[in-house]
Amino acid sequence: MLALPMEARELFRWGMLADILGFYLPLLAIGSYVWRTFRDEAGVLGDAALLAIVVYVVLGLVGAAIEQAIVDPLAQLHAAGSDAVRAATESAWTSVAYGVQNGVWWCEGPVVFFWGAIVGAQLKRAGWSRWSLVLFALVQWGFGLFFVTGFFESLNGATEGLELIIVLLFPFWMLLFGWRLLRLPTQPVLSV
Repeated sequence: MLALPMEARELFRWGMLADILGFYLPLLAIGSYVWRTFRDEAGVLGDAALLAIVVYVVLGLVGAAIEQAIVDPLAQLHAAGSDAVRAATESAWTSVAYGVQNGVWWCEGPVVFFWGAIVGAQLKRAGWSRWSLVLFALVQWGFGLFFVTGFFESLNGATEGLELIIVLLFPFWMLLFGWRLLRLPTQPVLSV
């Protein structure tokens, strides 16, 4: 990563920005909407689910922000440094990237799994389509299994496969969720 041309590193940084804006922050709106809609039915579990999705967003933002922030300074040190400096910057990048991907982002698994259990039950009671519920369950279980397999180094292939499933299905489900909301009849919001 550190030896890549500046243009490639900029693409990586733009990718992390897209991750922040497109993969994490929209969940604040979705989580808030679900909490507001189902808070009476879900009770304290709904409150805990809201906290879980906020934790997910924070973990995601922190991981993406760290990686995008350090790649260029380390690359500049790497390019201008001696063999010892290059080795040190490579070790630093590897440690941070591994820590983010297999530590910070790994912890997203149980919070999304918990959130999914609570939200999935509420969406089912509200009559959401079988298709959207199955897709949501796949995302939920993908996160849960990602967490479990990510602990075992021998299961790296399964963990990477689950990560790919999550990265493809979760944004798709978010789009379906938004589409469903756009199709709901508008109702006046009552103030509390």
